[in-house]
Order: sequence, then structure tokens, then C-alpha cells
Amino acid sequence: MIPKDYKYLIDDNYFTEEQIFSKLKTIYLMCENHIQIFQPDSKTLYPHEALLEMLVCDYFADLARLKHFHEIEWANPIKQIAYISFWLMRCAPIQIANNNCETLFLNEKLAISLFFTECKERMGGTLTASQNSKLKEFGRELHYYYRYRHYTQQSIEHTLSAFMNGLDFIA
Repeated sequence: MIPKDYKYLIDDNYFTEEQIFSKLKTIYLMCENHIQIFQPDSKTLYPHEALLEMLVCDYFADLARLKHFHEIEWANPIKQIAYISFWLMRCAPIQIANNNCETLFLNEKLAISLFFTECKERMGGTLTASQNSKLKEFGRELHYYYRYRHYTQQSIEHTLSAFMNGLDFIA
């Protein structure tokens, strides 16, 4: 269900209900898959549905502001990844039901894996050993940045855009 404060997203024809629920389902499945990869038999990690709904609504609210201000139909893929990454880390939809320190910052790792997927797709699905090494190194840097530094949607977009442009120069 879309909260009352976000009904304008549909009422003002920024997005359809189908688009919003499709993104919600996609992010929910991403969270579940990430949990399975990180802790396959976990009974302590779970995607929090109310936080996921808030995340998706905030993401679409950001895109609606962009569409209105810039008079565009849709944001570019890097901007979409940056904004969804921001809200993944801000809302932290993967919740921990115990005090297991290994699972801290799992939402940040999910945001980074979303970005890596886009990198690999942009590079044709395969990376050279050098590119893969650089991507892993960059992932460690991003993880540190997301944990200990202040970030915004725009700073994430700038970082990802710069890295994507630099992928062409990695041998």
C-alpha cells in the first residue's frame, strides 16, 4: 500500500502504481537474495517490509522531483542506482534480529553489489582480471566511505559516474 503522503506520485502521473510495486518487489527480492548469499541459513536477518515501502516511496519521490525540475521522462541509470543506493543505506531494510556484528553494514554491501551488477552489465557481463581486481578494490573503498563518511544521492551519483567512466581506461 502506498502511504497517503506519497499518493501524489500516482495522482500527478509521475509514476504508475505498477511501476512502484514492481520496484518494491525487485528490491525485496534483492534483499532476500543478498541475505541468502551472506547468511544462507539465517533466521536473524530479514527484509523489513515497512522500511522497504518507505525506501521505494522516497526513491520515487526523489525521481519525481528530478522529473519535474529538469522536465525529463526518466533519470539515467547511474542516477537511479545512486538514488536507490542512498535509500537502501538510509532506510536499512535488511534488519538484524540479534547482536551479530558480522551482519552490520549489510545494507551498505547490498548497495555496493547493486552498483557492481551495473558495472558488469556495462562491461558486457565479463571483466578482465585487472578490471575485477579494481572493482573489488573500489568496493572496499566504497564500503569504508558508506560506513564512516557523510554521503548524499548526488555524491553517490558522482562517485559511481566517475568510476563507470574510468572503467574504459582499465586494461
